[in-house]
Amino acid sequence: MNAITFNETIKTKVSNILAARHLDVDVNVEHLTKANGIEYDALTFTGKDMLQPVINLNQFFHSYQCHDSNIDDIANDIADIYEESFLPDDDYKVIFNFEQVKNKIFPCLYNTAINSKISDQYIHREYLDLSVYYYVTLPIKNDGSGTILISRKLLDLWNISIEELDQTAFNNLHVNKHPQITSMYDLFKDENDEKDISYIDDLSRNMFILSCKSDTNGAIYMTDTGILDQLSSMTSSDLIILPSSRHELIVLPSYLMKSHAEINDFRSMVHEVNSTVLRPEDFLSDNVYCYSAEDHELNIA
Repeated sequence: MNAITFNETIKTKVSNILAARHLDVDVNVEHLTKANGIEYDALTFTGKDMLQPVINLNQFFHSYQCHDSNIDDIANDIADIYEESFLPDDDYKVIFNFEQVKNKIFPCLYNTAINSKISDQYIHREYLDLSVYYYVTLPIKNDGSGTILISRKLLDLWNISIEELDQTAFNNLHVNKHPQITSMYDLFKDENDEKDISYIDDLSRNMFILSCKSDTNGAIYMTDTGILDQLSSMTSSDLIILPSSRHELIVLPSYLMKSHAEINDFRSMVHEVNSTVLRPEDFLSDNVYCYSAEDHELNIA
């Protein structure tokens, strides 16, 4: 069974299961694009509730191909996921009220070119080769939380301007989330405990990891001149920034660069990590950035 046949079969079976459970919902198969250009086949649902889950079918098809699950078990699992995805009305409907969710709105960074397919759908502003998007955190079952990118439809529903959204998101970033600056040397030392770490070169001794204490979307701090000024002050230097992912940055003082030609070496290193190690959904950029402490300005190197 190929993917197309699998998707249509699952659609029919899930629809029948939900109908037997007396759930009034239409089930459809859609090919969707999410952030970072990740494309996937999904089951989407249309019912009386405005918020409906979207269930990725690719993982289920892989499980079917590997004979880990049969088609009926998969359909029942998806139907269970659908039913379990709903929160009490008061929990999920808060998203439609800006005043109730404004403290849960934050900014994040994505690559502009790769996300061109979703740029018309979600609110964003461009920043160099990147774009600042905005997301809201919502509770999910079992005391967890999930995130939703803020769409133009949601912004219209809130009846606020993009400027107000941007200000709210960055205010929340500064108040509720905190940057984490970790010395690469200290990281190596902690990981190797009592082992000899004399092999660590001068470059690594003067490199820092800039991230968020929540472990997600830490790259947004490259837009924060206050944090970059702090790092410049710590190193008494302008900065070179290597985007290791959407979640963290590697920062080093520019005086370690013996010549401008080394920028190409850094760029090659970033590209190699992005193409061989990083998950596609975590990709930020293949570029390298320079921060001028005097001008308080970040530019592509």
